[in-house]
Amino acid sequence: MIIESLGLTQLFTYGDQFNTAWWYMTLAVLYAISVPIFLKLFKKYKYIPVLFGVIAIPRILRWSFSINSYIVYLFPLLLGIIFAEDNLMVKIANFRILKKHVYLNEVLKFLIGTLILVGMYFIEHDISVKQYWEILYGVFPVYLICYLYEFIIELPIIKNILQLLGKYSMNMFFTHEFLRTNYLHDYIYSFRNWVKILIVMIILSFILAVLVELFKKIIRYDKWVDKFKSYIGKKVYESS
Repeated sequence: MIIESLGLTQLFTYGDQFNTAWWYMTLAVLYAISVPIFLKLFKKYKYIPVLFGVIAIPRILRWSFSINSYIVYLFPLLLGIIFAEDNLMVKIANFRILKKHVYLNEVLKFLIGTLILVGMYFIEHDISVKQYWEILYGVFPVYLICYLYEFIIELPIIKNILQLLGKYSMNMFFTHEFLRTNYLHDYIYSFRNWVKILIVMIILSFILAVLVELFKKIIRYDKWVDKFKSYIGKKVYESS
């Protein structure tokens, strides 16, 4: 439990894990360290050469695919950096195929975007994740996010639901495995239909996430974290 909560899961090899979703914590730490490094690389070498290197090097080295590897999610991370640096999501949403016809432009973009989305759905089944993880974990998700940003998230009710889920999304991610694997596995999968299972998982994970936040307030978790960060920052400043 201690090893996983500290984000050290990927650095040790051992048997059963306390929570199978917490392998991501190690990568989260590594990615946080990586962001400023790649920002400098982008500034020096521009986007295309760096992205090409990230794609080519694992193949030159004949790297063996692993679902929880640092390399697998590095390409999506870099796309996220690029989109954030250049505000690409807003620019894509504001892009007009038809300059003078706002309404027709939106309809045309929606139709084309939806056709591409459907095409991606069918293509995904024929692509090997072990060979083209950048497409399945990078290109396709980024496109879906852009599609949702432009056409879906502003819809009434849906927007409010997504905002509420987004507020608790981190807790939901880090705790859902307890429900799915450890405690309510039989109940959750008794619904048999994947849509029902997904809805039940979201509801249960959301309830647990809210309870976690309530517990954090009771023990004044945020206050202690702020004190710890202030202490570390002070020590770093003094040492420099």
